[in-house]
Parts: sequence; structure tokens; C-alpha cells
Amino acid sequence: MHIVQKHLILDDIPRLMEIIGNWIENRTLSTQFLRFAVHLVLFLEQIGQIVKRDVPAKIIESYVLRLAEMDETRLVSFYVSKLGVQKQVEVYASYLERILDDNERREALAFAEDCGLDTHAIAKRVVENIRNRPHEIGALGNLQQKLTDTDLLKISAIDWLLISNSTKLDAIEQTNALIFTFLTMKKLDAAQLAFNKIPQNFLDDILSEGDAVPEINQILREYLSYRTYLDAEEAFNEWYKQFKSKPLPPGEVAENAHFTERVAHEHKEAQFKADTERWNMSTLQLAKTAKGKLYNVLLFPEGGWLSGAKDCEFLRSTCIPEIVMLLYSVLNDSDCGEECLQLADIISSEKYGLYKVFPKTKLKEFLHQLCNTSASLLNKEKDPWGNVTIN
Repeated sequence: MHIVQKHLILDDIPRLMEIIGNWIENRTLSTQFLRFAVHLVLFLEQIGQIVKRDVPAKIIESYVLRLAEMDETRLVSFYVSKLGVQKQVEVYASYLERILDDNERREALAFAEDCGLDTHAIAKRVVENIRNRPHEIGALGNLQQKLTDTDLLKISAIDWLLISNSTKLDAIEQTNALIFTFLTMKKLDAAQLAFNKIPQNFLDDILSEGDAVPEINQILREYLSYRTYLDAEEAFNEWYKQFKSKPLPPGEVAENAHFTERVAHEHKEAQFKADTERWNMSTLQLAKTAKGKLYNVLLFPEGGWLSGAKDCEFLRSTCIPEIVMLLYSVLNDSDCGEECLQLADIISSEKYGLYKVFPKTKLKEFLHQLCNTSASLLNKEKDPWGNVTIN
């Protein structure tokens, strides 16, 4: 402490700041001394004795980090407010990353607002910091990749934008970026959870504000693209689950079965017939819904699904062929062979340009399926295009 006193008496403030800065870098200082150093710096700054802000900012930041270790959120927000504007956002956002409870998040943002911090910029930085953390890499292949704690943390981070009263557009933009990442990793469940974070009224509220600039329109187009894709995947999964749950017929009754056994068997057959009729009706309805939503992806207006998005080529080249194959499955298993063949017209159409995003392997696989469909139609006394042949 006598060194501090010496330089204060000599009015050698620059040298004093340099010494304290070295102590912070090279020593484990007590919390009490850090608090003293910060208040000394703030006093000297108030009376105009601080020329350079680098070392004082370092001293304040060191004390903030110590307070963060002690979970003193109110004090953290107060001392962060003594830093420069950019540092305020950087340091406080870094601190908030560790807070998971919604009530504690609201409290931390309230403290920040009371201290004059830019809560909107801070909330956005928190989301970006968490979103950019490395993912836990697993074996790729199955679209339904297992959710990890890191995934759930990234999804939960969206709440920062919802509770901070940030703009609705910021929330949608950050959610878009997170969904994009999840889909590139084939994590459909995670993408759906992220999408569900955005309240349904957000899009309508933004659109009701009138004509938007191109940047805003692009963000909304991406959001609608993801909604269309996730709706299509969900509709297909519901149809597929129903399609695979076809009732099983009862076994044959023995020739020497008793009367009661025959009556019971007749009841099972009647029940099977009723169940099958219900299954047919439900399957047809779900197939119709799935077809419509899968077509919505392929026929997405104004340039196509996810067009114009940054780095969209990979997702377009994986998701669009996948949607085509899912649609083919629905049509084929619904005995709509002619409509299966019409898919080729849609893919080859210059209006939609879907063929441009098809990898050669996927295109070859699709054409092979069409050949099978044509062969099946020939067996039904139709030509390869599904037209009835007249002998």
C-alpha cells in the first residue's frame, strides 16, 4: 500500500496505473485490494487524472471477474457500467452466459438496465456467444440425431431475446441461424425445438408494420422456409407412423373349433374390418396432408425454398432431394403411380430449378425409383406414364 501512497504523493498517476496493472497480471490479489484499486481508479478518473483508459479498464474488469466468481450480479452490472460501451456488452454478456434460470435472467437484465447498459445488445451477444460454441460431434447419418446438453443450452439461449424485450426480428434472425446449424447437422428435433421458441404472433406483428426493407424480407423468408420444411417433416412422420400401424388380421380358426370359438373369431374379423376401414380413412387423410406440405417445400415461391440465405447451397442440396424422396414414398405407398411420375416434371422444370440442387447420386436414386414405378404401372395394364392402354 505504501507504493500507492508514494505515487499519489508524487502525483505520478501514470506510473501508479502501470504498477497496479502489473500487479493484476502477475499476482493473485485479494478482493479487498481489487475493490480499493477500482474505487481509486474511478476517483482519479472523476477528477480528471486518468489520461489512458487501458489500464483502468483492465483493473475494473479484473474486479468484475472476481465479483462474477462470487455470483454478485447486481455489483457486476454496476461495475461493468464503468467500462467502455463495447466492453460493457462483451463483459456482461460473457457473465450472463452462465445464468440458466429465467427469473435470474430477468433479474440480471433488470440490474443492467438500472445501470444504463444496452440490454438489447447484451442479450443478442449472449445468444451469439452460446450459439457459436462448438457442438458435440457424433456419427452423422440418421436425420434424427440425439439431442445433447449443448444443443438444449443453445435453444434455451433464445429466451434471452424474448425476456429482454429485444426486437422480434432479432429473435427470429438468431433462431434462423440456430435452425440452420441444427439442420446441417441433421438434428431435426433440435431444429423443431428452436423453432418453437418463437411465439406465433411475431411474424404477423412484423408484417403488420408495413413494407419492409430487403434485409428484413430475407430474414422472414428464411423463417417461413424453415417453418414449411419442419411442417412437411412432421406431416410425413405422422403419415408414416399411421401407415405402419395397419391392423393385423386375426388368425384362422381351427376346423374343429367350438361354437364359442367360432363366434369369437367372427367378432375379431368384424373388428378387424372396422379397424381397417378406420385405418384407411386416417391414412388417406394424413397422406393428403403430408403431400400438401411436402409440395409446399418444393414449390416454395419467389426463388424457391431457402433461396437467398447465406450459405444455403448445402441445405438446399440435402433437404430438397430428401423432401422429394419423402413425397415419392407417400405417393407410391398411396398407389399414386401417375403422380410419382409427375414429380419428374416438377424437378426438371426451369420455373423451380430443383434439378440444379440435386447431387448426381440423389438424382440417380430418384430416377431408379421412377423406373420401378413405370414397371409397376405396366403390370397394371397401363403405359409407362400411367395412361390406360387399349388393346
